[in-house]
Amino acid sequence: MMLHPGKKLNFMGNEIGHMREWDEKREQDWNLLDFPIHDHFHHYIMELNHLYLSHPAFWEKDYETSGFSWIDCDCPEDIIYSMKRSDGKETLIGLFNFSDQCYRDYTFSAKSLPKILLNTDRTDCELHLHLVGELVHIDLPPFSGLLLS
Repeated sequence: MMLHPGKKLNFMGNEIGHMREWDEKREQDWNLLDFPIHDHFHHYIMELNHLYLSHPAFWEKDYETSGFSWIDCDCPEDIIYSMKRSDGKETLIGLFNFSDQCYRDYTFSAKSLPKILLNTDRTDCELHLHLVGELVHIDLPPFSGLLLS
């Protein structure tokens, strides 16, 4: 949702993967950060927030049609969605595989080979992007999201 146009709303506790509803009478369950999955999620949110602040393409043209476009949203059987955000200087590309299967040889057009800014895949597998003409080829890991610049 960080790539989608509009202002972002993140409720207190979401940054640590809080498991209970927020309660103004109780402190956050900070001990959740002792669990690796919550600590990893917290670091993921920190990195995402850092990227958001570092790249105006996330927010610069929130209310202009030139700031957002779908690359691929018409193949629900593949469960792959991709989009672009642009501020006129930089373009960010989000690729999302909501399937439990690796999607082999996903392609999208680009003038140059993009750089991977964020990879949500937990398997630490190395991703390879290949540029052939003006088409980028990549294998998308299952249940993953990639942010490219």
